[in-house]
Amino acid sequence: MASILFGQRNLCVFPLRRHILDEVYQHGPYNCTIQRRWKKPVDSARTRLEGRTRDHKLDKLMIQLKNLRLALDLHELISQQRNKYASLQLLSRWRHEVGLNIEIGAFLKKYPHIFDIYVHPIKRNECCKVTPKMSELIAQEDAAIRENELAIAKRLKKLLMLSKDGTLNMHALWLVRRELGLPDDYRCSILPNHQSDFSLSSPDTLTLITRDENLAVADVEEWRAKEYTEKWLAESETKYAFPINFPTGFKIEKGFRGKLGNWQRLPYTKAYEKNELHPIRNIERLEKRIVGILHELLSLTIEKMIPLERLSHFRKPFEMEVNLRELILKHPGIFYISTKGSTQTVLLRESYSKGCLVHPNPVYNDVVALMKWTVHFGFLRSTIRKADASNGRLLASLAEAAFLTGLEKNSWNPDAIVFNSWQQYGTHILATLMRWLHLQSPGKTLRYLSESKGCACMRWRRLGLASDFSVKNRMSDL
Repeated sequence: MASILFGQRNLCVFPLRRHILDEVYQHGPYNCTIQRRWKKPVDSARTRLEGRTRDHKLDKLMIQLKNLRLALDLHELISQQRNKYASLQLLSRWRHEVGLNIEIGAFLKKYPHIFDIYVHPIKRNECCKVTPKMSELIAQEDAAIRENELAIAKRLKKLLMLSKDGTLNMHALWLVRRELGLPDDYRCSILPNHQSDFSLSSPDTLTLITRDENLAVADVEEWRAKEYTEKWLAESETKYAFPINFPTGFKIEKGFRGKLGNWQRLPYTKAYEKNELHPIRNIERLEKRIVGILHELLSLTIEKMIPLERLSHFRKPFEMEVNLRELILKHPGIFYISTKGSTQTVLLRESYSKGCLVHPNPVYNDVVALMKWTVHFGFLRSTIRKADASNGRLLASLAEAAFLTGLEKNSWNPDAIVFNSWQQYGTHILATLMRWLHLQSPGKTLRYLSESKGCACMRWRRLGLASDFSVKNRMSDL
């Protein structure tokens, strides 16, 4: 009956929407347009990466580290010059080699504490050199690396013990030298001092000579022992468990906790154990072993992070021949992939708290000291404390002017600071001067000359001027 009613001859009974039925019969009732609505959504590593829960504090850290790397690359280029300076015209040619997507002059002026821009007295062109304070901080970092030679050798030894046959390609080691805290000349400065532990069997292969079983203890094993003794947990709950720390806003679906508990209790061959002794035929146990190897590899780095693309050089020697990005995205409580900083970087979540490393080391402390000099204060614009400079205290007005000049990227925001001090002091000079400082002069600092007199001095060197403002107020006015 239905075939007769909806036949092609009886379509005149339904004059409305006849053209729609014609298209259906012309291309078939299951054409591509109709099937597209019923298509199952794609679930891949790329879609999971785009839909993951973001950790904004770690993303902000990666942006700061990117700016630090750019500044260090420019420092290296400038230091290679004969007189330790370079013209802005020459630096602009190296802009793309360093990775800058803005003008070189705009980048250098963001960091006046790192780069000193001046006019050459003879050539009369703008040149740039690194400030003495920045050079001192970089020298301190190099000295910290040299002083930790034994720790570096221990780290290299554990890294070779993770590999299948105790060997690593020198090119792969060179790519992660900064993450491991190795000096650039480690091949000449460190390896010859530890010939009983390492050997270069070929020019491009580093081989471990002696295996130290005392070092075959993963970082997660120490965490498990601490959890077992301090929190009185059952051995079955901690023997194969990993520390879990989900980002803020992570959505826990129904049944997720049960699956996570079963995965935590799943036994596996640990990182420093040979896989040949305990062959794994279960895919879940194999993936958990790879998670353990990745966890230990990140624990051996200085900043507990490593670029995702460089992990591909360790897939074969560490027997991690799976899709690493997909595996990492399966465990958001252990790892985090940040796409900030023009690259995808894997971070160990348990090692960070509020965007800072929980257990820093001397080399990391020097990196943090360098990073503080490259923080672009424009990112703090929405979080700074708003203040009124016309509250009747001249010293507070000068302090706010000096403070907000760096934070507001040399742009006057009336909501942040009000320049109507003439209403309080009866003069337009101070208001005009503060506005000029705020708009025109970058790099101002506020100094306390002495607490007894309570004086404040604001100095700037924009046009070769120098001015001191001394006010006999109490320091509590700040």
